[in-house]
Amino acid sequence: NTAGWSYQISRNPAWSALGLLMDSFNPRPRTASGCDLDAFAAFAAHCAAYGLEANGVLDYPDTVLEAFNDVAGAGWGRFNRNGTLYSVVWDKAPDAPVQHFTPHNTISFSTEKLLPRRPHALLCSFKNEQKNYQRDMRPVYTPGFDENTATDFEEREYMYITHTDQI
Repeated sequence: NTAGWSYQISRNPAWSALGLLMDSFNPRPRTASGCDLDAFAAFAAHCAAYGLEANGVLDYPDTVLEAFNDVAGAGWGRFNRNGTLYSVVWDKAPDAPVQHFTPHNTISFSTEKLLPRRPHALLCSFKNEQKNYQRDMRPVYTPGFDENTATDFEEREYMYITHTDQI
């Protein structure tokens, strides 16, 4: 139920991202009627289910959209428009198969899918809460690789993640 909400500080990426859209420090704050509150509530439930938090201080120049995506990214989300409403979309497991191939629908069927090159590991940079919020780096290995076999690395910076287990 999205009626009767009150303002509260939150570590949930959904509510923090919504706050960026609606708070008075936004040069053009949005009203609740201009936001897809049901999508934000579903995103908040997703973040809570996975224990995802957004922790950080916006102490650098940024646009509202970029800040929104940084905060929502802590919950695997991004900005989205749902018609005229400001909304959020996030990575989640599909409820049903997206593609289903059977002998009945694949007669004379052929396809080619080019897959992007994947690094052996991501070097994830974040401010570690356990190290007094000092910048820390944690490798995340692609399945089949480890610290002994990985040679191709790609760096990623996470602005609003502070827990090692969230990387």
